[in-house]
Amino acid sequence: MVNNDHPHYVGVLVFLCVVIIVGFGWLLFSTKTTDLPPEPPIIGEGITNTNLGGLAFYPGDEIPSEYAPPWDIFNYKKMIFTITPDEFIINMDDLDEENTISIEANHPEGLIYKYGYLYYLAEEEWGSFEFEETTIEGSNWIKNYGSIIEKARNEDLLELGAGEYYLVAYSCKKHDGEWKCGCKNEKECGYWMIQSFNIQVEESELPPEPSFCGNGRCETGETTANCPEDCDEEISNTTCTDSDGGIQYYTYGECTQCNTNDYSGACLGTSDNCVENSVQELRECYCQDNHIKTTTYECPNGCEDGACIKEPLKDCETLQEDSSANQYFVMCANEGYDDVCFNKFTGVYQGCVKDSFNDCTINNANAEQNILCDVEKPICYDSDGGLNYYVGGTTLTYNNSFSDVCAGNTELKEGYCQDGKLEIEYYKCPVGCNGRTCMGTPNCKETDEGKDFYNKGYLSANCNNLGECGTYDDFCFTDNTTLREFYCDGEIKRETVIECPYGCDDGACL
Repeated sequence: MVNNDHPHYVGVLVFLCVVIIVGFGWLLFSTKTTDLPPEPPIIGEGITNTNLGGLAFYPGDEIPSEYAPPWDIFNYKKMIFTITPDEFIINMDDLDEENTISIEANHPEGLIYKYGYLYYLAEEEWGSFEFEETTIEGSNWIKNYGSIIEKARNEDLLELGAGEYYLVAYSCKKHDGEWKCGCKNEKECGYWMIQSFNIQVEESELPPEPSFCGNGRCETGETTANCPEDCDEEISNTTCTDSDGGIQYYTYGECTQCNTNDYSGACLGTSDNCVENSVQELRECYCQDNHIKTTTYECPNGCEDGACIKEPLKDCETLQEDSSANQYFVMCANEGYDDVCFNKFTGVYQGCVKDSFNDCTINNANAEQNILCDVEKPICYDSDGGLNYYVGGTTLTYNNSFSDVCAGNTELKEGYCQDGKLEIEYYKCPVGCNGRTCMGTPNCKETDEGKDFYNKGYLSANCNNLGECGTYDDFCFTDNTTLREFYCDGEIKRETVIECPYGCDDGACL
């Protein structure tokens, strides 16, 4: 819960409002637990480097020197402290639009300090906020995960003011028996982690609507709030249409409301839409008493393009067979984790998980959207998609890895997956091998469209840097029964040998 007395913050976002901290002091709580990290340092006086753009920090970004990055420097720079979204663009023509704002500190097997701070660059002031999860008894520390999820309309954000905002949080985790908190590197620790977001305002491109309030007609732009004298009663000359015929969650619809006595001759309109920053919520429009109404519905399989998705949810077996998701099964297994977490609606990777610290479907603000998958069974992932001689890939299994590499000037050792295991093929590059790939480009083209054993085909492929390509013709062996067939597998040249049942002649089976 945020405390800040600044007038911009009144009534806006629990975590962005109430009591400005004037001395930047901390109220120390007595603790019954001895094995806890020390309290964080006193918050600094502000952000000295203000040429940062105001968007969220990710690995590779410049971090102000007084603060630690919001990622784990001990765990492959995995993000700890995040805000979603990191930019709010307020459209003055849609001040009622609602935004879902999420601040999360996710440090598996670590501890999150209960309190954080918000810094408004324009006012140069700090305000405190508080993560919602329960602390360890007698302390200010939360295990593994802390979060704040709030909703705010554009009008609420407008009260805060446009500009850059910065947030800080503090987390600790033991490494080699020693607490490491807010680390810039392995030796420099004890700093607040910093994140940021930005509020921008887009001015209306339209002139203000003319007002005829008081003429006895509830016209476009008038409501019971801004013109009660005209809009308190239902207007008999108002009409409403819904293209999908009412509340139809699985069909996209558009709603239009018109008033025949409206001087402007305009109509109000809206459409079914997926709620911003939610993969599951649908805002469905419909007509009631000749007026547009809306309702919000949680789609079981997610929301897309203004309608609920009819396809089934993602499951672990489907995800493991998906090459883009399979790499995370392998990565988490290789890093010693028990499980991997995905969004069950979109299949987007959410993180690696230990059985003893389930921060996927339990200790997570988005737990209902996630699915937890076991990574213990043998699995294999090839970053270049298989036998791809012109892309340098890395093949990963549960306990092994191999990167494609040249074995001389013409031969390539190509790693790939077969039956869940790492296999290696020695491939002779037509143009030559350099580093981790064959030289030139595959650029395979053929005349007989694949494995056509009954028509002689011609194939060109394996072009050098000058655009000169090799040519390959289907041909019969001297026994007049065996055929060598060349064909394209995507951009790659392949070949196979078969026995023709009735003989072989001029590069084709009879």
